Amino acid sequence: MEWTESGVLLTCRPHGETTAIAHILARENGRYAGIVHGATRRHLAPTLQPGNHFKVKWRARTVDNLGWFVLEQEKSRSVAIWNNQLALAGMTAACALLDLLVPERMAYPALYDATIRLLDGMMEGNAWQIRYGLWEKHLIETIGFGLELDRCAVTGSAESLIYVSPRTGRAV
Repeated sequence: MEWTESGVLLTCRPHGETTAIAHILARENGRYAGIVHGATRRHLAPTLQPGNHFKVKWRARTVDNLGWFVLEQEKSRSVAIWNNQLALAGMTAACALLDLLVPERMAYPALYDATIRLLDGMMEGNAWQIRYGLWEKHLIETIGFGLELDRCAVTGSAESLIYVSPRTGRAV
């Protein structure tokens, strides 16, 4: 089994002396995990940061195996926002949420596109916070936990909505 596509690095953790296990979000293949050989080398280690964009080649003997990645960096987002602590925290949070909530090997092209727009917006300046909130709402809806925020769950009114019921997921 093999595929090649562009993707965003979500997480990368050490595994052994020279390898790491990375999680990548790709548009057509979804979230994949794989081993990155030589992850501690001088030319590769600094690029393995959440939010960075790579040309990804994933290979495995069978579909069910962990597989391994060959990565070529296409775009470095972490360096571009390194001095903006709020944007760096937002990018880290977005990557962590994707890694935690998106099922492995399920493609969500619309969520991937929204994530790329969000991450690119973080590089441009501080006007990304509203986009981040909308992106989180889109993430929740995509994985099946949609919120109904247009009407009150109790009265049916569309005015003075300030709370969300944790039991129903509807505005109150």
